[in-house]
Amino acid sequence: MSDDKFEEITSELAFVGEKLNEISKYLKKMAKWTDEDENLYGESDEEEEEEESE
Repeated sequence: MSDDKFEEITSELAFVGEKLNEISKYLKKMAKWTDEDENLYGESDEEEEEEESE
């Protein structure tokens, strides 16, 4: 493989790494999600059921 190909792969892996880092942060926040948070910010089950039935 040429150096250009390695550079391209390294760049793509760095991008994927950044995205995985972002996902990890969101998953950590979700792990701390409480019923109170659900009531404040989340959709109710009724809204989800209405969307599914449409």
